[in-house]
Amino acid sequence: MNNPEIYIFNKDITFETVDEFSESRPDVPYILYFSTEGGNTNASILLARILMDDPNLVSVIACGHVFSGGVLVFALLGGKKKRYALPTTTFLIHKMELNFEGFQANIRDTEKFLKSFKSLEDKVIDLFVKNTNLTPEQYKKLIERGDFYFDVETALNWGYIDEILEV
Repeated sequence: MNNPEIYIFNKDITFETVDEFSESRPDVPYILYFSTEGGNTNASILLARILMDDPNLVSVIACGHVFSGGVLVFALLGGKKKRYALPTTTFLIHKMELNFEGFQANIRDTEKFLKSFKSLEDKVIDLFVKNTNLTPEQYKKLIERGDFYFDVETALNWGYIDEILEV
């Protein structure tokens, strides 16, 4: 195989950036350098699905910081694509957040919405621990107090990456 091309993803994960990536990714073998502050959960799942199905993607390398939805992408790629990290990469996980403007509802509708949100949160936690060495209970304990940062050695031990690259 010839040397693969290099592609850099250094953006928040939104449906727009996933669409841009999908349209612009190489149609030859490539390595994806990946850094993100996170983003939309559903867009992160979509990005992971696109990467899983991409026959040209050789591997993904975490660099800089991989936060929130970016960690979800790495969890979902486990066993499907080779996942590496540069030694100075920082990872972050946290509780799901509601972030929308103009929400207005009565108490009954709000209770229904919160029940639905809790169900969604449980499903997303299951995805965050998929292909890792963590259980949902361990994950919940880690994020209980808010943002939880971890280094590449921890990411390797937990199964979010397959190898730490030397520089």
